[in-house]
Amino acid sequence: MAAGGPGAPLLGTEVGYNLLVSTTGRPALIDLDRGTTHYVEGSRVFPIAVAGPWLIIDRATPGGLARLPLDDLAADPRPIFDVEGAAATFTSSPSGQVDPETIFVSVIRQTRDPSEIDETLWVVDPLSGEAIERADNELLLDFGRNYADPNNTLVTGPAGGVYTRSASGDDYRRVADGRLLTADDQRALVQSCDSTLQCALTWLDRRTWEPLDLHVPSNQSGSLVMLHGTDWLLEATFGPAANASLRNIATGAIRDIRPPEFGFRGGTVLPAVSSDGRWLAEVTDQPRVIAITDLATGETKLEIELAEAATQPMFFVGD
Repeated sequence: MAAGGPGAPLLGTEVGYNLLVSTTGRPALIDLDRGTTHYVEGSRVFPIAVAGPWLIIDRATPGGLARLPLDDLAADPRPIFDVEGAAATFTSSPSGQVDPETIFVSVIRQTRDPSEIDETLWVVDPLSGEAIERADNELLLDFGRNYADPNNTLVTGPAGGVYTRSASGDDYRRVADGRLLTADDQRALVQSCDSTLQCALTWLDRRTWEPLDLHVPSNQSGSLVMLHGTDWLLEATFGPAANASLRNIATGAIRDIRPPEFGFRGGTVLPAVSSDGRWLAEVTDQPRVIAITDLATGETKLEIELAEAATQPMFFVGD
C-alpha cells in the first residue's frame, strides 16, 4: 500500500468506503479508512453486482444465483429466487446497471421438447431474494430489450420516440422525439434527427423534459452508460480497437480508462466509480496491483498490492 497503513486512512482522509475486489481466488475487502485488507477464505464466487447490503454472486452452478451480506462475506450464500427444477440467472441490462431495490432474474426450464426451453423474466427484490412480479416479456421483445434506463421506466418505441412506462406497465406516455441512448434518475440522453438526417444529442430533464446544458459524448456508435448516481458517462467501443473513457457531463472533464471487460454472464462490467463520483479504482498493468484515482484532480492517490491477481468487477461499498 502506498499511503497510510493499518489504522490510518489510505487516501489521506476518511472517505466512507470499502473497496470490494474480485480476485482469482477469493473476494478481498479493503477498508480504505482503516487501512486493512480482509480476504474471504473458501468463497470462490463470481461477484455480479452490489444491491443494498448484499453482494449478488454467481456460484457457476445450475441455479447458482445467490447473495452474500456485505458485512459477512464468509457466510453461506443465500439463494435468490430459488426455483425447483429450473436455472435462475441474473439478467443485467446492456448498461450493466443495477437498481438496489430490484433486479431482473431469468428463470429457464426445459420443456418436454428437448429442443425447446421456457424462459420467464421476473422482477426480484434482492433484499428478500423473492420475486415481486413477472416482467412483461412482450415489452422486452417489442422494445428490443431497451434498458438504457436502469429502472426500466423509460423506453424507445418501435417506431421511435421516448416513452415513460407506468409502474404497472400498462400505460405509456410519449415525452420526447428521438431515440433514448442512456439515462439516470434525473437525466436522459436522446438522439434526434431532422429531415436531412442531421442528428444531434440532447440531455433532457426527466421532470420537465426540457433541454439541459450538459456535455454530450463525441462517439455515438459505442456503448454509452451513465454511472448511476454520478455525473460520469462511460463511453466505450469494443473489438480489436477497444477503447473507453469517462466523461463528466457537468464539467466536460474526460479521463481515458481501460476498456470494460465482459462478466461471467456476458454482460458489460462497469468501471468501479464511487457513488459520489470522486474515486475510480482500476487494475493496473500488474494484475495484483489496484490503483485508486481522485477523479476531481486526475491524480492517482493510492496503489494497493494484493496477495492474488485482481479481476473485474470491483465495487465501492459504504463503510
